[in-house]
Amino acid sequence: MAADTGFSDVPAEAWYAEAAVWCRDHGMMSGTSGNTFSPSAVMTRAMLAAVLYRAAGSPAVTGNADFSDVPADAYYNRAVNWASANRIISGYGSRLFGSNAPVTREQAAAILWRYDGSPAAERGTDFADESSIASYAGQAVDWVRAEGIISGVDGNRFVPRGQATRAQVAVILHRYLTRGTAVTPPADNAQSEDTASGISSQDSVSRSTDFDLEKGTVTLNNGIEMPILGIGTYTLSSEQAENSVYWALRDGYRLIDTARIYGNEEGVGRGIRRAIDEGLVTRGEIFVTTKMWTSDYENGAAAIDASLRRLGLDYIDLMILHHSQPGSDVGAYQAMEQAVSEGKLRSIGLSNYYTAADFDRLVNAAAIPPALLQNETHPHYQSTAMKEHLKQYGTVLESWYPLGGRGHTQELFNDSTISSIAAAHGKTPAQVLLRWHLQAGNIAIPGSSSEAHIQENFEIFDFALTDAEMQRIAAMDQNRRHSSY
Repeated sequence: MAADTGFSDVPAEAWYAEAAVWCRDHGMMSGTSGNTFSPSAVMTRAMLAAVLYRAAGSPAVTGNADFSDVPADAYYNRAVNWASANRIISGYGSRLFGSNAPVTREQAAAILWRYDGSPAAERGTDFADESSIASYAGQAVDWVRAEGIISGVDGNRFVPRGQATRAQVAVILHRYLTRGTAVTPPADNAQSEDTASGISSQDSVSRSTDFDLEKGTVTLNNGIEMPILGIGTYTLSSEQAENSVYWALRDGYRLIDTARIYGNEEGVGRGIRRAIDEGLVTRGEIFVTTKMWTSDYENGAAAIDASLRRLGLDYIDLMILHHSQPGSDVGAYQAMEQAVSEGKLRSIGLSNYYTAADFDRLVNAAAIPPALLQNETHPHYQSTAMKEHLKQYGTVLESWYPLGGRGHTQELFNDSTISSIAAAHGKTPAQVLLRWHLQAGNIAIPGSSSEAHIQENFEIFDFALTDAEMQRIAAMDQNRRHSSY
């Protein structure tokens, strides 16, 4: 059946099949390797620039935008320079194009609108989430809606920051370039593609937040792979942090979590160097997370440099803002965006943003969507609503207090649901709780200064909870936090 399209991964009946074949036959989107189209792969800014450049006939390019993240020999180099020179896709500033950043729905609308010459469009009926659409994209969204290229999903929502896949961009481009011809839009079907563009908010991001429980990793919305189980260092002294990090890396952990306010970044750095010096790991195998404290938000650039010095690292894999702080957190986040362009940070995110409105307040002012949100999460507070909200951004949830937190850990360990499931699997309550987090889609970072507990917490990849067991733990949700910060 797939052979009818010429792509091994594009069934003839797929809602995007006609568009994928059309884009290939018109020289705009070829396969990714061999005869595969990779319809579920997220479309990046560099890829979209290349597609539009081909659609324009690959015109001659003069000048060089000199983006630091666009290598001279990259297949998309000429396309990016063309898109930048024609103001179709602008850079992020500070010589950063954002080549590997995913394209969102509102970005796709704005880019296509500029490609078409920024035509005027009549104001349409507001989407239910109209206020979430960035000001730069407002007129473009009106235009794509009026032209029937991209419309709402899930009850008249636009989902502006939902990520676009290759299949979805092929459909958008096909509809745009064949307007006025006898092309019939795909009918609604059980796959629930966007009624006018093939973009479903759920479908567009679920792949970017799927956990690989065999590898123990998840791919973030910027394409970077992150371990899903790590060692936390909250309340640990610098000496304790050094030992815990060393033991964790020896036992197989590859994710380390610390923060400026913990006061142990130097110890964490020493533990990393011990493990590297002994040949246990390489720097490239380790994923280091730290957090910027609220009092440092006014001078974010200096805070980033200070954490790098304390950790003794050339780059930090993930830095997150430790707490919501309206009035100063936007500037701090923008400092982290700048540090991404400079190679000091690879990914950025947030912590302790507990409402959709507060999360969106910052995201609406950002150029790079948060890769991760770290919030208190455990069976008594499962963050269900926030996780659903994060799907449109491809943002992953990470749990602090994964075992319930001080004063509540034993409460969860002794819970009849947890203890009975542990007994059924021959595992400890801690191992059941951590396995639940991973199967529920939460990165977990249990902290400990105990060598034995650190090893115990990592031994959770040799069993799995059943659907019934997952449902029993889901029923424990009280929407009750154990902490007030």
